[in-house]
Amino acid sequence: MQQVIESANTIQSLIDELPVGYMEVDRDGRILRVNSACCRMQGMISEKMLGQTPWDYMALDEVERSLGSFRTVIESGAEPVPVQRTIYTANGEYKTYEIHRGVMRDADGCISGMRLVYFDVTDTKEAHEEAHTTRLWLESVLVALDEAVIVTDALGFVRLMNPAAEALTGWKATELRGRSIQSGCPILKFTPLDQHQAHVRMGLDGPCKGQARILNRYREELTVFINASPIFDPEQGYTTGVVQLWRAA
Repeated sequence: MQQVIESANTIQSLIDELPVGYMEVDRDGRILRVNSACCRMQGMISEKMLGQTPWDYMALDEVERSLGSFRTVIESGAEPVPVQRTIYTANGEYKTYEIHRGVMRDADGCISGMRLVYFDVTDTKEAHEEAHTTRLWLESVLVALDEAVIVTDALGFVRLMNPAAEALTGWKATELRGRSIQSGCPILKFTPLDQHQAHVRMGLDGPCKGQARILNRYREELTVFINASPIFDPEQGYTTGVVQLWRAA
């Protein structure tokens, strides 16, 4: 018996070393073991968590889906895949975790429960949602502008176009996205307003304004005024693209 206790204590010490939340549950989802990181994650001591279920701490709208996924794995023996769940802590905060799961088996090879490892992805999720919101806001602004706006990456491949740019060039944004702007609307000649910028790469080396002759989708020659500015990433320290405003001259 003493050896069993020592072995259990050794295992507990090892999992307490893990920097991420770790939990073991039986076939009914009752918590059998948690580590220190999991306790900190919930703001509770292990004694209060043992015998409860992971769903006691989960957002209500995710409980049914999580239960269904858990039972499917337990009953079918299918390899569980990582899932994301919103979990509430004892102090009322909520966090988003990516949960990696693995089945536990008894001596006969039958599924006896599941191991759960929790990775906090709250900041990643918030950053993704913020980026998505920013993109929606940007697209709304672009739609409202009367000037044609074309955004390219540093190599000149189109990333965004607004409706005014579609009307001017004859191309749909979906048709030019991912293609070189020169392949869709060749700039035949560009005359900068500042002659010192005659050999400057338009918009990549800095803001640049001038008049250009271009060919639209129907190979009709148009004269447009172009105002190009670099998109500079301060974190990376280099230009990641160019935003160009085109206006029919």
